[in-house]
Amino acid sequence: MYTKTGHVENHFSVGPRFMGSRAGSVHLAVILLDRFGANIPADGYSRPYVLAMGLTTSFYGFSALFLAFRIARKYFENEWAFLATIGIWLASSLPIYMYFNPPVARIFRISVSSFFGIGMHQVQRTPAQWAAWERSPA
Repeated sequence: MYTKTGHVENHFSVGPRFMGSRAGSVHLAVILLDRFGANIPADGYSRPYVLAMGLTTSFYGFSALFLAFRIARKYFENEWAFLATIGIWLASSLPIYMYFNPPVARIFRISVSSFFGIGMHQVQRTPAQWAAWERSPA
């Protein structure tokens, strides 16, 4: 699909591109390979770009699951924490966004939230400190 100005229409936000594509290195590799006769389009949509996006999205998704597992095993036995993590993965839409629709920003939101969650979980605070932090203005 094309816009009124003749450009390819983009349905996705710019955030996943920054977090997930490794665009600079992939683009450089595609240009170098093209110079040696590989005939790979350097358009951001060819196989190397899609592969880089898919691998990076999977990495962020599994990172989020691993961090969820780390939090869960502090409160439960490892077997139950592992089963809960597998349950989160299979009972949610994570596999869809990790494997079939990687440019959508949901995986990146989940991973950033899990990074924030593990960081906040490692902070030792009293209940009064948590309550004060909750009520503080943003």
